[in-house]
Amino acid sequence: IAHESLPTGEKEIAEYFEQLFSSADVNGAGRLAHHQLGDLLRASDLGMSKVQMHTVLGEAIKDEDGYVNYMDFAVVAAQMVGSMLNFEDQAEILAYRNENECLINGMNESSFKGTLSDTIANGSDDGFLSLDEIQDVIFTVLPECSSNEMNALLTMLYDQDEATEKWKCDDLIEYGFQVLQQQREVSALRAK
Repeated sequence: IAHESLPTGEKEIAEYFEQLFSSADVNGAGRLAHHQLGDLLRASDLGMSKVQMHTVLGEAIKDEDGYVNYMDFAVVAAQMVGSMLNFEDQAEILAYRNENECLINGMNESSFKGTLSDTIANGSDDGFLSLDEIQDVIFTVLPECSSNEMNALLTMLYDQDEATEKWKCDDLIEYGFQVLQQQREVSALRAK
C-alpha cells in the first residue's frame, strides 16, 4: 500500500520527479547524469521493483554529453510509473500478458537468458565485457533492438562503478528479458 504522502496521479508524479531531480541539480543545468537519476529513483521510495526501475530508466535518453534532460524525463517517467502503480493498468497488463505469450526475438525467458549467457561467455573469460562488447552481444541476441530497449538493458550496468572499463553482466542476464517484457507491455498499454 502506497504511503499517503506519495504522489498518485501522473501530474503529481511528474511534479514530484521534477522537484526530486532539480534538488540534485546543484548547477541549475536542467540535466543530470543517468546514474544520478537512478540513485534518485531508488531513493524516491515509490516501491518500484528492480525490473520496474530499469524499465523506467530505459526512457532516460542521454544527450551527446552523456546527460539526461530531467524535465523531459520526469514527464515520461511519470506516465510509466503512473501505469505501474495504477491497479487498473496493472490488471490490463496482466490480461495482456495472459493473452500474449511474450517472446523476445522468438525466445521465451529461459531461452533468452541461456542465449544471452552463452553469448557473453563466448566473448569473455571472466563475465566482464566493455560497453561496446555488451552492445555487440545485445545486437547478436536481439538484432532488432530499439534504442529504448538498448537503453533499458544498459541501465542494469549503471548500478556498478561507472569509472570501470569492463562491466559484470549478471543483472543483464537475470533481468533483461523481464525489463524488455515490461517495456513492451507498458508501450502496448499506452498505445491503447
